[in-house]
Amino acid sequence: MTIKFTLNERAKFHNGEPVTAQDVKFSLERAMRPELKGFRGPVLKQRIDRIEVTDNHHLTVYLRTSCPELFEFSCQYLGIVPKAYVEKVGDEEFAKHPIGAGPFKWVDYQQDVFVKAEAVEDHYRKVPYVKTLDFKFSVDPATLMAMFRSGEADIVRLPLSVYPQVKDDPKFRVVWAKYCSGPALAFADLAFPNEPSPFHDVRVRRAVSYAINRKAICEKLLHGGAEPWGDLFAPYEPGCDPILSPFPMIRKKPKLF
Repeated sequence: MTIKFTLNERAKFHNGEPVTAQDVKFSLERAMRPELKGFRGPVLKQRIDRIEVTDNHHLTVYLRTSCPELFEFSCQYLGIVPKAYVEKVGDEEFAKHPIGAGPFKWVDYQQDVFVKAEAVEDHYRKVPYVKTLDFKFSVDPATLMAMFRSGEADIVRLPLSVYPQVKDDPKFRVVWAKYCSGPALAFADLAFPNEPSPFHDVRVRRAVSYAINRKAICEKLLHGGAEPWGDLFAPYEPGCDPILSPFPMIRKKPKLF
């Protein structure tokens, strides 16, 4: 119910200011502000009771309920920002000229088109061996493959459905991770409990769950690049229960390590 963080004393923002526990507290509380519409803001607001700073490099997060996903949120969705800079320029200006503490600093962007970033030459953890990053947004797999084949792109993110088209192409080196995301089937009817729906009956929900051939989806549609699991958390995440089954009322035997 409590998580204590110790900051690297060498960490600093791209403007040269040190990263402090006050900045972390400010960033977490800022992420929970409803007007900023943070991606994980509502979940954090529900789980976090308060945040207390001990000194410049130590703080404690007190929880209302367990929140193992806080670690994943922190590294993926909760960029730590400099409190003094944000308060000076405001949220709107910060969105145009953001400052962080990562190995790459923000250079330029165009909404839904591209993002440019540049390596931080004296980064406290490790100086990247790549000087610049140019992220271009495209949702069409054919366009992405053409960009890669022409040399316009060095790395492209493709859906597993096109794996047969690239697996034997000598220009492609395929890298994948089975647990990089967790798609789910949600019964949206239950968001409206006062409206009639067959899914109000738990037996119907269980029947639908049994009717989904998860193994075939993973092996045939996703070409072995995924596997089903029964928890909301992926197997690599803190809090995952390995004996949960994707099917209701079935529990797998725990693995012995």
